[in-house]
Amino acid sequence: MNISIDREKALTQNWEGIQKMSRPGNSEKYPFGENLNRIMKTLQMSQVDLAQKSGLTQAAISQIISGDREPSLGTIVKILKVIPVKFEVLVARNNDPSRSEQEPLK
Repeated sequence: MNISIDREKALTQNWEGIQKMSRPGNSEKYPFGENLNRIMKTLQMSQVDLAQKSGLTQAAISQIISGDREPSLGTIVKILKVIPVKFEVLVARNNDPSRSEQEPLK
């Protein structure tokens, strides 16, 4: 899956704004790890599966899911190449598990 330059630029701009909001001391946090974990469960994908397919370590994925590590934009791009969801679904604050927004990237 190739991410176009325009889409990558938009992801970068969105991610910079998200990082500002999720820094320590800011009460609004994006539940990236929770969303990733929920999506992985829906896809019946283990941390080991995601690690092998994305080139990340299982430890890194575990830390992201638990909230101990904030993923870089590069890490998010690697995850998006494996998990067929939109960037916005992974970073959404109010990602209701009953909604089916797991649309493939176009």
